[in-house]
Amino acid sequence: MPSLAAREFRQRQKTYEPTDDGLNFTTWYHVLDVQRIIWKKYNQLSSKLKSETLQPFVFFDGLDQLTLEGMLSPLVTILKKSSQNYFPFIFKPELAGAHYIAGFLRKNKDQTISIILFNPTGTLPRIDYGNYAYAFRLADAESDESEFEKNVIYFEIKDKTLHYSVIDPKGVLRTNILTSQHLKDLKIELDLNKPLTTELIRDQLKPKAAQILQLTLARKETEQKIEIISSPKKIQTHEKDGGPLVSCGPLSIIFIEYIMSHPEYMEHLDKEFQLPEILDLESSHEAHVLRFLALKKNKAFDLMQFLNADTKKDFNFPNFLDEQEKSSLIEYKKLVITYRELIKKIRQEHYMLLDTIDDSFVETAGVIDESYREVTVAILDGQNDSEEAELKQNSDYPENENLIDSWDEEDFEIEDASDHSLPEEEPILAEIEQLLPAPDVVLSTKKQSDTKDIDRTQAGTIISGTDIGNIQFIDREKNKTIPKQDLSEKHGTAPSNPEEREDVKFIRSQINRFRENAKSFFSINNGMKADAIEHALELALQDEVKYGVQDVRMDQRVKDALAIHRIFGFFGCKSTTATADLEKSFEHTPRVR
Repeated sequence: MPSLAAREFRQRQKTYEPTDDGLNFTTWYHVLDVQRIIWKKYNQLSSKLKSETLQPFVFFDGLDQLTLEGMLSPLVTILKKSSQNYFPFIFKPELAGAHYIAGFLRKNKDQTISIILFNPTGTLPRIDYGNYAYAFRLADAESDESEFEKNVIYFEIKDKTLHYSVIDPKGVLRTNILTSQHLKDLKIELDLNKPLTTELIRDQLKPKAAQILQLTLARKETEQKIEIISSPKKIQTHEKDGGPLVSCGPLSIIFIEYIMSHPEYMEHLDKEFQLPEILDLESSHEAHVLRFLALKKNKAFDLMQFLNADTKKDFNFPNFLDEQEKSSLIEYKKLVITYRELIKKIRQEHYMLLDTIDDSFVETAGVIDESYREVTVAILDGQNDSEEAELKQNSDYPENENLIDSWDEEDFEIEDASDHSLPEEEPILAEIEQLLPAPDVVLSTKKQSDTKDIDRTQAGTIISGTDIGNIQFIDREKNKTIPKQDLSEKHGTAPSNPEEREDVKFIRSQINRFRENAKSFFSINNGMKADAIEHALELALQDEVKYGVQDVRMDQRVKDALAIHRIFGFFGCKSTTATADLEKSFEHTPRVR
């Protein structure tokens, strides 16, 4: 008779349900099964390997007030205190979700901490991390910004400065300027008095792309304390899984199992994110994969039907496909078959592994619970402290008490676990920009428009250097930048006693909240966010001299500043607490007219 752990892997209800059977390809792994498998795998390691790596932590389900910050902070603390160098983990980024993501914390030789994330569906890299996801082009003097493409960085020299623009994965136009001193600091040999050429972009700028963008975002203190590396590669897709994304559990466990046995891999893993060989199925099929992705855009051909069709029968290809495309589809289908067979094999191996766990361990849960006790208690303590601090900060607005950083129904739409089939173009993590540390200052932003004319007058702020004191603001009347210190001279004083208005009081309460919380490891950017909100508030009040009294909560610059994610916006699944508080505040205080 199979062990209790093996039986529960296949049946958790009194009656057998195929959707509960872990051997079924279309079943999501239960978190208890993941914990048991990881615990068993770790305890099979040699003492030497255990001396390098802490026992992986599989995050439990069921907490409604849990942020990624609250999850990882205790892990960072424990890793720093330990003699080991690595701390693997697995978690689900969504409330009531079924998607698993793996990763590990790395203690570097300089005592900094790196966070490495492996998402089976891949992540879109933020523009300041590497140049592998972006094409580089020379900006055409005749081109219009509304025609800019995503994942392309456009460079040009204007007024003896280097300008570049990029449409980020969310469709936001970001533009920045680098001076000759910036280029000199980066050891880039570029004469700003001469025209820019494609050769110069290729030879001088592309190799330094990551440093250029990192400098521009000015993430000084944050970058010194924390580095985030994430895999951009899509291992898991709807086509490979045959519909819903169900293989994240097995894939995440494979990753954790591999890194536990290969500390040298964890030590040297960088932003290129070379996958372990067992997971790197597509590298030798790159040409076929690219043709397959191109054919996905053709709605006249049902790719899923082709991939799920019986391999023993000939498939009737549409006439519009050429022989090369047909060949690539056949090769890609072989890759999908290999992938599915691998997942089935892994599930069978996990079932057999669970069958070796003694029933007494499962019945008492003692072994697993004890090994996770320290982290679990720290997470719960940190959660309670966070809730109390937020409640104290928001005491002037009692209706905000339920808007603490949390997995709240108001913050994001909860998916039904039975329908985990997001479109391929919208991976679970959404944009990596939501994941990485927020810029210390607000960049020039504008939603990409279908029209030819992009209004730069509402762009917000533009970075002219790496110091927040150098931020320049947009003068909406004359469409030019003016230094912050000139604002009071140009616009005069705001209407009498604006600080007594409820809309201004609310924004001030948010500024104070971020200043008070700018102390923890994961809250380094709170102070900078407070500065950005305060600058936006000043601009809104100055504009009232010309345009009359307006509710500052409705000012787009204020909204943008409130929406900045301090460090971790939960993978695009939730809005910032400040944004949620803003919407809730209108119920407490009507809009100022």
